[in-house]
This record gives sequence, C-alpha cells and structure tokens, in this order.
Amino acid sequence: MKISITVADKGEEKLFYACDEEEIKAAKIGHMRFDFGTGRQFYGSWFGTTSELNDDEFRTEFNEITKELRHGLLKDRTEMGKFIRENPSLDLGSRGNGYKIQTDEHTYYLRCKPQPGDYDCYCFCYEREPLEQAMTEDMAEEEKIGMEMN
Repeated sequence: MKISITVADKGEEKLFYACDEEEIKAAKIGHMRFDFGTGRQFYGSWFGTTSELNDDEFRTEFNEITKELRHGLLKDRTEMGKFIRENPSLDLGSRGNGYKIQTDEHTYYLRCKPQPGDYDCYCFCYEREPLEQAMTEDMAEEEKIGMEMN
C-alpha cells in the first residue's frame, strides 16, 4: 500500500485531539497512541469511539498503514524527528507536528511529538465521508457567524 502523508489545513487542527462536536464525534472511529519507549521500542494503545465504524475493512486498512509507517515515520523516535525536519507539517505548537493521510474511505490525523517521557504520536481515525460533511457544515456555520458580526 502506497501512503501519501500531507500537511493538514489549519482549519482541521481540532481533528488532532478529542473533539466534542457531535457530527465530528459521529465520524470518529477512534485513536491510537504510539510510544517508542526508550527510543526504539514500539508500543500502541487503541481507544475506540464508534464501534460500528471499527469494522474489518477499517482494521485491515489501519494495520496496513501502520505497517507501512513503521518503515519511516513510525520506525523509532530518531526517524520521526528526521521525518519532521524534512517534511512540512501543521505546526501544533508545543503539542507537536500534524500530518494527514487520506484513503478512499478514511482520514487519519497524526500528531507527532518525538520526545522521551511522553507519547510520541497520536493517530485520530475518521470515516472520511461523514467527516468531510461535518467539516463543510462547520465551515459554513463559521462563515455565517462571521457575516452576522459584520
């Protein structure tokens, strides 16, 4: 599987964290946090959100993506730092650097912060179509509020 890692837009920043907006929560499958331990180990913890979206198709795809990322970005803490230095990302301030992966069915937001003593990466996983719909509605609502203020 060939993966394309891109930079997320600033308007997508909330998707790198637990978001309370109902439409976005409905599109969220769950998130995985990764830790490199002392630098070269690889530990992961899954936190499911919407169980009906966590189907065999998603799990197979997520496992393939994780396996592919283990050859680069998720190889170890050193490789993650190198990847961040060599590739543009969404600056998430003290919380790390943001990247986005899209497939036909899903969108993944990776928040990377290679630092001992903290989790090195969080990957938030969403069903693509309902997420895009929620984000479109969210942007329309923000534009409406902006026009009302003028």
